[in-house]
Amino acid sequence: MTTYSVDDAAWASPWRRRRVGEKVTLSVALILTALLTDPWPGCALVAVISLILILGSARIRPTLLATVMAAPVAFLLVGALPVAVHIGADGWGIGPLRVSATGLATALGLLAHGIAGTLAVMVLATTTPMVDLLTWMRTLHVPDTLLEIASLTYRMLFVLLGTTWAVHQAQRA
Repeated sequence: MTTYSVDDAAWASPWRRRRVGEKVTLSVALILTALLTDPWPGCALVAVISLILILGSARIRPTLLATVMAAPVAFLLVGALPVAVHIGADGWGIGPLRVSATGLATALGLLAHGIAGTLAVMVLATTTPMVDLLTWMRTLHVPDTLLEIASLTYRMLFVLLGTTWAVHQAQRA
């Protein structure tokens, strides 16, 4: 299989040697900043800092980051659309669908918060292998049952990915 996953990037990251608690603290601080500050400049700064950390010191390929961010950004766009568009007479638009300035501003704010928060999570995801996270959570006395479920789900995702890849290759042949 020739895919290059987030977990592969985390294993190869120069940040792999840093303590998990430090990376979790950094990521949580960035997430809270993205959630609790205004879109400008708070979310913009979180997004820029996250990008500098991911692409700079963590040395994650931009194509990998773009690939893993595609689905969350699409989800955020679909979620922001109903906030921006409404049915009514005020605003501008086509037919009964209208976009008001307040609705658009709110939708752009939600989009900024979502993208900044997602990038903050990617700081942790692209620099810390899941095995390290599970081991760290064990030291925090997270119940073994929850850790086993998380580990099983993680392994099953790779089985699903491998099966999907095999079916794709079989269809191409």
